[in-house]
Amino acid sequence: MSQQRTTPGIDGYLLAYLISVGCVVLFVVAVEVAFEPDNAVYAPAMVVVMSAYAGVLSLPFALVGIPLVHVVASPCRTQTAQVLLTGVVTVVLVSLGSAWILGSLLGGAIVGVPTACATMIGRAAVIPLVTHRRLVELRAQEQLQP
Repeated sequence: MSQQRTTPGIDGYLLAYLISVGCVVLFVVAVEVAFEPDNAVYAPAMVVVMSAYAGVLSLPFALVGIPLVHVVASPCRTQTAQVLLTGVVTVVLVSLGSAWILGSLLGGAIVGVPTACATMIGRAAVIPLVTHRRLVELRAQEQLQP
């Protein structure tokens, strides 16, 4: 019997990444509007600009982080543990990378913690894809058996 899949697959990781970028964008825009209510008029434009900005800046982290999360989290059987490991990997990777770019460990943590929360939301959102992959594999195995 083959090992049961516990990860969402490449399409799931891509979807989780897009969801996490969306969460970061909404967080930044919400904070901006909360501190400067007059800027609420510009919220739609901020979403567009921040989506491009966050997507481009997060891509190098995602190219390293997604395979790393897959390797670290694959042995975990529960989705909760995988979501938490995703957050741990993200907070370490993004905090250290941002600290290097910004020249400040505190600045790196200020970027890393909200990003890790957004990444965990994105990973949790694709849990149904894991269940779907398991069902597809079970059906394929049933068809192969005589």
